[in-house]
Amino acid sequence: MNTKSDFSQDKESYYKKYLLPNLRQLEKKRVTTCKKILLTILIFLTLFIISLASKSIILFIILTILLLIIIIYYRSVSENLNLEFKKKVIPKIATFFDSSLEYNHSGHISSKYFKESNLFFSSREWGKDICKIDRFTGEDHIQGNLDQTSFEFSEINAEYKTRRKKKNGRIEIKWHRLFKGFFFVADFNKNINGLTIILPDNWEGSIGGIAKIFQKLPAVSGTELINLENQKFEKLFKVYGYNQNEARYIITPKLMENLVAFKEKTGKDTYISFKGSNIYIALSHYPDMFETKIFSSYLEKNLVDNFFEDIDMACGIIQDLNLNRRIWTKS
Repeated sequence: MNTKSDFSQDKESYYKKYLLPNLRQLEKKRVTTCKKILLTILIFLTLFIISLASKSIILFIILTILLLIIIIYYRSVSENLNLEFKKKVIPKIATFFDSSLEYNHSGHISSKYFKESNLFFSSREWGKDICKIDRFTGEDHIQGNLDQTSFEFSEINAEYKTRRKKKNGRIEIKWHRLFKGFFFVADFNKNINGLTIILPDNWEGSIGGIAKIFQKLPAVSGTELINLENQKFEKLFKVYGYNQNEARYIITPKLMENLVAFKEKTGKDTYISFKGSNIYIALSHYPDMFETKIFSSYLEKNLVDNFFEDIDMACGIIQDLNLNRRIWTKS
């Protein structure tokens, strides 16, 4: 794996050797496509002006149909170009970090991992947490190994639906979002007997000590609030677990420092859980990864730099949280 110094030192030469040839080919295709779109729009505007002058209803109907065709065409070529970009460029960016990393534009984290994380629930019934998922989608899946740690991540969108009978007898269906954002799973190299979860503390900063009353309510059935001895950490997170001793064993002073630094670096609401032999991390409201715009040049350096940063952020979790430090052995 490239270190941070390697990242800044080698990225430019890697970009020129492995990315730039493909980017130039894609840029030619993008420019050609943009010219076609602009020409189509120009023709449409010309006909629109003529229709206003002639007050022709037939011409107006034709223009309406033409506008719909232009919109459909624009969406189609934008998606196809973005897909081609992802297939040709993102795998090469991924292997810059490690040759084991594999990218799948249409893949995503398994819903099994999402449920096992115990981070998000649709309801709580009779003291039991229910994670009901009726629609689970995602994209931009990357998996591999960095040193001794296996991991994977992707964007995901988890939703569930509810049904309600209205007064007129009809059934109203509503969709609710459980989570949308970045989801990461890695080997924690320890078999954890219970469950420990770390949630963003969005209350205490705004309502102060009153939040502590509500925090005592279990985030997951059977867990209890765990207070730790790091004030900066406590302002950003709240911790729940089945076992106080195991939670303190997992969340060491060093890990708390690293999580504070990670939260400050990403600036996103961060949800973390430790269960089985895995660590699960979810970042909500994370911007879509690896998306391009048809009217923006593929040769703009900032575009590729942003994609490098997305993968560097994910790979950096392993370094930031010292997941390669094998202080435990799985039993």
